[in-house]
Amino acid sequence: MLIFLEILEEEDRESFREIYERNYLKMYHVSYSILKHPEDTENAVHDSFAKLAELYDRYKHLSPEKMASLCTTIVKNKSIDIIRKRKRFSAREIEDEMTEVPEPDILSHIIKNEEEELLREKLEKLSEPLKLVLILKYYHRLKSKEIAKILDITPRTVEMRLHRAKQKLREELGNDRGSI
Repeated sequence: MLIFLEILEEEDRESFREIYERNYLKMYHVSYSILKHPEDTENAVHDSFAKLAELYDRYKHLSPEKMASLCTTIVKNKSIDIIRKRKRFSAREIEDEMTEVPEPDILSHIIKNEEEELLREKLEKLSEPLKLVLILKYYHRLKSKEIAKILDITPRTVEMRLHRAKQKLREELGNDRGSI
């Protein structure tokens, strides 16, 4: 925590320390529910407080409730970033370990990679709430109730966001196929 305090002006240090003490356990719990790994969880919480310290002038006026909400949002995003990095790294490891693709499978391998890239591009265009539920549902294979708990929303809201996200993806993918 000393590192965070050094970034701040002297008059902000005590209020930041209170925010840290008030929100640390909740942030740890939220991150752990996403990452399920203690070291990654610690990294996500640490990175979240570092980000908050960087931007503290912007947010120091918030009420304790709104600050708690901000802390939770930051740690959720940092946790998801860690998962994305882990997935990219795993994909690279697999590619590095792969030997030559047998001749008949080369075309299907190329098509699959292009389809995955197109889907990734369309996913990035979605709003953050829609993208987040899709990632948690299909990449992390979480149930709607688990997603609702992580995002602090109702399971019905999760289902609605999933429906809207899939609908938007279908529209986007349909538009691309029509233009080819």
